[in-house]
Amino acid sequence: MFGHEFYNQQDWIASFDLGISYDNDLYGFINTSKRLNKKVVLHNNLRLAFLDNYTGKAFSSGFTYNLENNNKL
Repeated sequence: MFGHEFYNQQDWIASFDLGISYDNDLYGFINTSKRLNKKVVLHNNLRLAFLDNYTGKAFSSGFTYNLENNNKL
């Protein structure tokens, strides 16, 4: 597995990972995160898999919320 992470001044984080499985299938992951404020971070993830005669694709997006003792959700 090989990967790297990039940062910019607008609080974006982008990372990628590439790997080969034991069956010599190629996998790739591209992830981005953007801090929207002190508590909320937006995440976007793209996953690709190159198998024998099939290309698998998946996209997910979501938020994380930083909870502390005085927060309610």
